[in-house]
Order: sequence, then structure tokens, then C-alpha cells
Amino acid sequence: MLLQTPVIGISIRRQVTADSELAKRLVRAAVDLGAGLIDFRDSFENKKFRDLVIKELSPDTRIVLRVGAFYPTFENILREVRDLVGLLGRPIDVLEIKRPVLLVSLREALRAIKYSVQEGYALGFSVIGAWPGDIRLIESRGMRDILSHLKFDINVFSGIEKVRSTRLNLFSSSALDGGRIMNAGLLSLGRRKKVMALREVAMQKGVKPAQVALAWLRQNRISAAPSVSNVEHLQEALDSNKLSLSTEELEELG
Repeated sequence: MLLQTPVIGISIRRQVTADSELAKRLVRAAVDLGAGLIDFRDSFENKKFRDLVIKELSPDTRIVLRVGAFYPTFENILREVRDLVGLLGRPIDVLEIKRPVLLVSLREALRAIKYSVQEGYALGFSVIGAWPGDIRLIESRGMRDILSHLKFDINVFSGIEKVRSTRLNLFSSSALDGGRIMNAGLLSLGRRKKVMALREVAMQKGVKPAQVALAWLRQNRISAAPSVSNVEHLQEALDSNKLSLSTEELEELG
């Protein structure tokens, strides 16, 4: 599953996994409302949550699952992937890995991902926080055609200039950095002006600033799956797909 066009989906907050009924409502609503994808991050490590929400997924629901969180060796990733596929009863749309550090190389993690795709366990993969050298490694191993996206901390305040040149599908890990960057009192003058512009555009259109930020990402060809903790926030995120920003508004926001 490659993100050929920008997708706005949702991701499941870790704290949601502790509330079984809320988790069911969120996943069911995401499926019913046609979310572009559901990014489960590492929430499937919670067995109770995992067993509960699998029943709510439809065969057409595209999902992102993070693997190899603790020690991403070839054997560990492959074991984890096989277990997840057995539970889902179908291939995983996107396997997500964090850039490994210390004892395990990205090269070994990629070997496990490539094998998983070749064996039909997954359709594609993503990497969180890849470096330029990592992109060259992905290309040298002939894996560009199965690379769904690269995930970065991209938002209206930072990041886009650094990654535009990759010509790869990009994915924002947080449109507003968890809401922290809306606290104008903690920002530089330049960023405060952007906060004011974001709020002004949102007020003019009668929407939330987060929806404007998601529309900005989508129109810059960047996918996103904001964290949601209730159905109202889920609906707001998906409604951002209906929002269109003018050329002037896009330039004003960066």
C-alpha cells in the first residue's frame, strides 16, 4: 500500500488503549467514516486492545503497525510480523520502523522488512526520522518501490524545507506538535506571527486551527494521521479533507 496521494487518517493515542469501550468506538467510527488509514503506532503491544480492535476493522481498512520497537533484529521483526499477520488474517498495509540505534543497524531492519514484503506479510513500509544516508540505503537495496512513506515532525512551523527534495511520500507525525506550538507565548516572534495567521485563517473559515494545519499538509502533498482521543476529534480531522486553502493562505502559513 503506497501513499500515491496525500492521506488524512488518524492515529490512536497510547492512553486510549486503556479504555476498551473508547477504543472500540474510535476504531469503529474511523472505519465507518472512511478514514484514509489508521496508524496504530505501537498500541498493538497491548494485547487486550489489539484483540478488541481487530474485530472492528474492515478488510478495506488500511493500517500502519510499528514493529521492532525494542530490539529490531531480523528474527525479532519477522517473528512479530508473522504473529500480527496471523491475528489480522491478512497482510499488513504498512510496517513502520523507527530508525534503529546502537546495537542494531537500519540495514538489518530493512532486510527483515524486505523479506516480509517478498513473503506477502506486508504491502509496504515506512521509516520514522530517516536521515539522507538512510534514503540512499533504501534505494541501494532496491526498496524504494515498496517504501510507503517517510515520517518526520513536519508542520506549518518547521521541517518542510528539509524534506521537500526527497521526492518521496512524506508523512507528518504531528500537524501541530501535539498542540504545543499553539502556545504563542513560548514562541519566537516569527512563529507567533504564524500562530496568529493560522488562527485568523481558521476563524475566517469557521474551522479549528488543527484542521487548517491538516489542510496545509495535504495541499503540500504531505499525509498525516493526527492522534485522536474521542470521536469528535476524529470527525474534525477527517473533515479537514473538505477544506481548501488559497494560494495566498498557503504562502502566509509557509
